Amino acid sequence: MPKQSSLVYGDDEREAQSMFNQAREYVRNGQKDDATKILRNLIERFPGTKFSGRAQEILTPRPKAI
Repeated sequence: MPKQSSLVYGDDEREAQSMFNQAREYVRNGQKDDATKILRNLIERFPGTKFSGRAQEILTPRPKAI
């Protein structure tokens, strides 16, 4: 049974990575709104994955420098 759960997790991680890469392509093409939608969807569908964490970091506003 552990193999099954690791396979599912691996599939989730791959899907999350694919979505993350798609969002990066949108950013490169100047489509920030579309990239944001994909990153939010990634966070919702695949919480706890490495790419969900990276997406959250990107979407979190940073404090402005003084």
